Amino acid sequence: MAYQLAYDALAADLKHEGEFLPITVDGQSTYLFNCQSFAAEDRSLTERNYLDGEPDGVRSLVFDNADIANNNRCVFRSKLQGCTALYASEKFRLLCEKHNLGGLKFETDLLDIFE
Repeated sequence: MAYQLAYDALAADLKHEGEFLPITVDGQSTYLFNCQSFAAEDRSLTERNYLDGEPDGVRSLVFDNADIANNNRCVFRSKLQGCTALYASEKFRLLCEKHNLGGLKFETDLLDIFE
């Protein structure tokens, strides 16, 4: 099954990024990945939004590439963005390509994912 193929291909690289929760889908045992890692934002290039003087998300988002590389990140979240989206490194994209894993769209505009 495709779920097992993806798990086998990615689990070793993702295990330090979060947890794999066992679930059953259509009678088949598989895993749901819960990402618990964060990458540092590049504060000089990331611009925050404010509403009535309070932080309200971000206008632009750029991650610190050194932090991603030094921590060997594959997938991660942004604290400044509110932890509502999952981001992937080039390493993760290449792993998916190497193992012929489909069903994912990799977008370079980090804040406009629905365009």
